[in-house]
Amino acid sequence: MRLQRSGIFSTINLKLRFTTCIRQVSITSWTLIWLKEGGGWALLRKRYIYNQIISYHMHVLIVEDEALYAGQLEILIDKLGYHHQATLNNSKDVLASVHNRQPDLILMDIHIRGEHDGIELTGLIHDHYPIPVIFITSMSDDLTFNRASRTQAVHFILKPFDELQLQRAIEWTVRKMAHQKTDSEGEEWKEDVLFEDHFYIKKKQKLEKVVLDEVRFAEADGHYCTLHTGDQKFMLRMPFSELLNRLPADHFLQTHRSFVANKAHVDSINLEDSVLEMGEATVPLSKGHRDKVLEALKWYG
Repeated sequence: MRLQRSGIFSTINLKLRFTTCIRQVSITSWTLIWLKEGGGWALLRKRYIYNQIISYHMHVLIVEDEALYAGQLEILIDKLGYHHQATLNNSKDVLASVHNRQPDLILMDIHIRGEHDGIELTGLIHDHYPIPVIFITSMSDDLTFNRASRTQAVHFILKPFDELQLQRAIEWTVRKMAHQKTDSEGEEWKEDVLFEDHFYIKKKQKLEKVVLDEVRFAEADGHYCTLHTGDQKFMLRMPFSELLNRLPADHFLQTHRSFVANKAHVDSINLEDSVLEMGEATVPLSKGHRDKVLEALKWYG
């Protein structure tokens, strides 16, 4: 017997690949997109658009009014594999940009153009958005440091800097945001971090941002876990037992001693084979977890 989610769109498996999306209109959890190649509107769940267009990168906003350093930061951000959201040089444009779309991280020069310097600007941003800020400056005097330390910025880099310094600062900042113990800036990245709605996972030499809603299921893999999204897998440096305790119980269900699934991605349940079907993937459903899963999904034969 196969139990299947009701609703006209929920049983449709969309397998589209598109290179350019030039218009997008959101409607609750669905989005209308206009495809440049082929033409026409298509109705997709937001998660499909996220996987195909936005990908899994930390979005970084650069605030710097010296062209030399701005260019260096752009090169380093690209080399480290992060998404360069924009480079701005004055406080007015920064406030407007952040209000329009909040980045994951801001690299903030202290002496910038406009009504506010970088320290004052950070305070204004943090009045509304808890975005981590790394100050980048050529000044190392006590007055500047003390002013900066009174903000919610989490790190301070002195010019000139290199790729390794920037990467270590970003990793240290993410751990600090997650309230992990950080004894020193150069400490090795030992465990990935989970925030309220996303992970930061170290993959090779960069941090990948994985939105929790995009995770279809996770499975135990030795001392770590493997996260499965629509088209990628990520090794998560976190024990499966800890992951279970930290995932929101109203969104994720344990289906097996080694598997946990995102309810929003379950398309159907095959009771004969004891699996959850999620697109082309299947997740085992053990007898011990079967009743709780069926009750939580409110699916009946």
